[in-house]
Amino acid sequence: MIISIASGKGGTGKTTVALLMALSNPNAAVLDCDVEEPNCHLFLLPTWEEEQPIEIMIPQLNKEKCTGCGRCSEVCLFNAIAVGSNKALLFDELCHSCGGCLLVCPNEAWTESRKEIGKVRQGRAIDVVPGARLISGMLNIGVPNAAPLIKANIYLEL
Repeated sequence: MIISIASGKGGTGKTTVALLMALSNPNAAVLDCDVEEPNCHLFLLPTWEEEQPIEIMIPQLNKEKCTGCGRCSEVCLFNAIAVGSNKALLFDELCHSCGGCLLVCPNEAWTESRKEIGKVRQGRAIDVVPGARLISGMLNIGVPNAAPLIKANIYLEL
């Protein structure tokens, strides 16, 4: 059975309810998907068994191949690419890693590289809830897009 506690103003008790439910089932798996400020570990006191960096693909521009045609900027739905002085400029904080710029560039000026956005940790709350697992993500400071890390947090459990 999967029970999700989601949404709601901060301080309404989402974490409290989730942890109380975990206490009632010693084989529970708790996924702390508040990757910006996870706090379930403060209550469950897990022994961390595994830590996995989570990466996204970010476009990289070869300026020598770029002619400034602007196709990459036109296809970018998030306005992460600006073209001026016959060269493209990427604002990677706005990029959603869709790969559209790579597909439309006639000069193959775009490639991709990996960028770590955070980590997902897995552990057991042996002392508090024997047998309970905790999976918790932590977004790197300054990363504006938490969705890929939340997805990784959930898929790790599935």
